[in-house]
Amino acid sequence: VSMATQSETEHSPILLTREGRDLVDLLQNWKDRKQNLVDLRELEQYKAGHLLDSVCLPFDSLLNRVAELPPKGAVLKLIGDDEAKILSAETSLRTRGYLVDNTILWSNEIQESLSHNDLLELGNQKNLLWCASPCLSEYISLIESSLLNGTVQGMQETIALDLACGCGRDLVFLALRDWGRVVGIDYLPEQLERTKQLSRNHQVKDGKIELVERDLEASGLPLLEFPGTCHLVTVARYLHRPHFAELKKLLKPGGFLVYHTFMKGCENSAIGRPRRPQFLLQPGELAENFNPSTGFEIIADRVVNIHDGRPTSFFVARRLSENTTENS
Repeated sequence: VSMATQSETEHSPILLTREGRDLVDLLQNWKDRKQNLVDLRELEQYKAGHLLDSVCLPFDSLLNRVAELPPKGAVLKLIGDDEAKILSAETSLRTRGYLVDNTILWSNEIQESLSHNDLLELGNQKNLLWCASPCLSEYISLIESSLLNGTVQGMQETIALDLACGCGRDLVFLALRDWGRVVGIDYLPEQLERTKQLSRNHQVKDGKIELVERDLEASGLPLLEFPGTCHLVTVARYLHRPHFAELKKLLKPGGFLVYHTFMKGCENSAIGRPRRPQFLLQPGELAENFNPSTGFEIIADRVVNIHDGRPTSFFVARRLSENTTENS
């Protein structure tokens, strides 16, 4: 992986001179404020000792793992054991829209100080800088509670389907929450490879995530092998209206549809895209298609501006039983 070399970009200072209590107080402050802490060292070095709540994104693979970073515009703090690599990583991240406001050069002395002050952690990382789609993140606890109180005895019985899964953050998010069978469909093989890498990076058990390479917009019915089997169907940043009728057939009674995608108004945002009407939901459009008359209870139907200012749907609906639908 080629990384940028140091340029005219103004760099934050490498913390070479902080020692003792001053350093410990600084790092404690970073942790307490839940800063985005990126450790650029190799995995084995990281596992031998790292700052609590930091994540391991080794320098040589950093640019291939940007899906594990928070959204662009986030402030990052970098930790490394090579000053040149820290500066190079900082420049590369800045050019990709991130802010780096402080860096630290790791040393044995720093590791010892952290150990003496309960700020040192061993082994694999336990923190994440990335998140699932914000709608899924907000409603997942409600969804799981509803399933456990109704249709399933344990999360290992559940089946989740992610349409147009992209680099797989929602899939890994669900797998880490012990969903039983997690299936992702996308037509881009490079996205499926990124999903596999993200899964490996977070030690997801082999076979937990199933990936299907498929053009969801090709002729025919691409989802027929999943009729009435899913406890969750999630769609993020993708819209193909002919799928609406099929989505209804995928869910078991009591299962949930989570739909988070771009709304009309994105074309007027600072980013200005997507612009084409076929990629933009109209207000109330999902509620027109998924409501009690079509077999769904609407849990949430909101428009929320995401971090870059674009309006998106926060839509969650629960599949009703046939008897409930007939009586409504």
